[in-house]
Amino acid sequence: MSTLSFFKLASFGLVLSALAGCSAPSGSGDVVDGESAMGEEASGTHRAALAISQAEGLARQHATGMYCEQEATSRHVLDKLREAVSADGSAATRQRIEGSAILQQVVGKLVDFHAVLGRIRVEGGRASGLASAAQMGIEVYGLASGAYGNTSFLSLGAGGVGKARRLRLDDEGLAMWSESSVTYRIVDEAGGSVLIVTDDEGEAARYTLRFDEASKQFAFDGEHGYQVYESFASECEA
Repeated sequence: MSTLSFFKLASFGLVLSALAGCSAPSGSGDVVDGESAMGEEASGTHRAALAISQAEGLARQHATGMYCEQEATSRHVLDKLREAVSADGSAATRQRIEGSAILQQVVGKLVDFHAVLGRIRVEGGRASGLASAAQMGIEVYGLASGAYGNTSFLSLGAGGVGKARRLRLDDEGLAMWSESSVTYRIVDEAGGSVLIVTDDEGEAARYTLRFDEASKQFAFDGEHGYQVYESFASECEA
């Protein structure tokens, strides 16, 4: 082989090496990015599963009645469920939450639980979609009053019917609960979902659902803007 031919072959080899070196990072980078994305997805799924398991554990403690001592109130359970959907908001995560018997037993009728499942939607302080949640069953609680805790409850179910319970004090100061049937309808307005409840005497009252960003909980405001119902029962405040 001549000296000229040798140099031509050497130069051609250098060009091929350079081209290979330029193209390798792009391909390997794509692989690394794909693996990273899959790793993040798996990590989110794992975190969601762990949070749901922790929520179920808290719910079991709550069912024993020792929720104050064990820091296993309904709020603690919902915090874990929000953590789960924040880590992985897929349909599979919500289906696992909805299918949990202990979660349904302990927090299944809370407005916040329906929001975790995506039935109630929040945009800023506006909350909508209450109608679909009510068909599945919800309970809301009148504001707590000292040692008596919540002095009223409102339970809504399918078909626009529900129950209202109130704590009344007789002349001797003895507390007694009364229960009555109610009907309701829900409309979505500019301010959010509006709940219209009619009692057994035909008196109607309007309540607007809102989400308080500060306390991270739902509330129902009366016609004059004051809060009437809240989404969590008073469990340890009394």
